[in-house]
Amino acid sequence: MVSRLLRARDTLPTLAIRRRTHGAIAARHQIRWGPMAKSSAVHRSSSPYWTFSLVAVAIVLVIALPLVFWLGLWWLWAYLIAINVATFALYGYDKAVAGGEQTRVPERVLHLAELLGGTPAAFVGQRVFHHKTQKSSFQVKFWLIVVVQVLAVLAIWWFGRG
Repeated sequence: MVSRLLRARDTLPTLAIRRRTHGAIAARHQIRWGPMAKSSAVHRSSSPYWTFSLVAVAIVLVIALPLVFWLGLWWLWAYLIAINVATFALYGYDKAVAGGEQTRVPERVLHLAELLGGTPAAFVGQRVFHHKTQKSSFQVKFWLIVVVQVLAVLAIWWFGRG
């Protein structure tokens, strides 16, 4: 009797409910039948981490390659310009969609862009867009990245002068 009730429960329709990045609860209009309804109803089609990471890589390539091959800019300067443009764009987009229904840029992507050289644009983006300036956990990670980068530059300078 109990096993029949459990099997009947698995064939009931399910509604996937998840929490959005800004805390609101959203329900997907996704109803599935059968024994796989419970496990597959919460399936996410793609990760915003990979989506926005690929967008950032595309921005960097679209900007850096012409700077190197057409303008003859040194590759490191071209990369730094490109990663800063990409970082600024990510901050601007995230601020524009904050509080709405569109997918936000994950904080991990913002921090990764900072870590890969976009710290100046992240600092400017935080001030221009008034974005991520009040969230202390984000600011701690941001300034930790700044300190690590400054120490790395000092180490390269110190050991490279000999």
